[in-house]
Amino acid sequence: EKRAAEILQTHAREMQALSLIDEMTQLYNRRGFLSMGSQYLKSAKRNKQSAVVLFVDLDGLKQINDQLGHEAGDTAIMATAEVLRSTFRESDILGRLGGDEFVVLAGDCSDPRKPISRLTDAVAVHNSTAHHERPLSLSIGAAIFIPETPEPLEALMQRADVAMYEVKRARSRGNPRPTQPKPT
Repeated sequence: EKRAAEILQTHAREMQALSLIDEMTQLYNRRGFLSMGSQYLKSAKRNKQSAVVLFVDLDGLKQINDQLGHEAGDTAIMATAEVLRSTFRESDILGRLGGDEFVVLAGDCSDPRKPISRLTDAVAVHNSTAHHERPLSLSIGAAIFIPETPEPLEALMQRADVAMYEVKRARSRGNPRPTQPKPT
């Protein structure tokens, strides 16, 4: 009986982890990101710390899948996850929302230009270090969490998503370096 109870507890922990983790990338899935991120922001509000939410889109995933196959698309998704892991601190919260969309909660940060620059540099290093069928390209939008006027994580994600689409639109108009939100 004791062994059976231990096995059941182990399975329950595994099921809990599966409900919070994206299987392909081992980053948090939407549920895990929202859960962990919301808790983090409560603490940030209490401690009067700013944070930045980045909404990251892997550019051209459909074309990669169509031209090179889904295995190449999966490789690009996993490479994006690895670049995110290597760029951000262990205390930052990383998630894959699904498909080509990723999100980052960078804590104790009030200037979104810093993590965006680090991520852009990491992508450039990734693209220069090995042969890739297609180099990674990411569109990044940001929203700042201000502890004195806190917003729910979902609202920050929505603002960062809108900012990311502004980046994509600016690129399509020929402006490779669209402006990002400035620290407040």
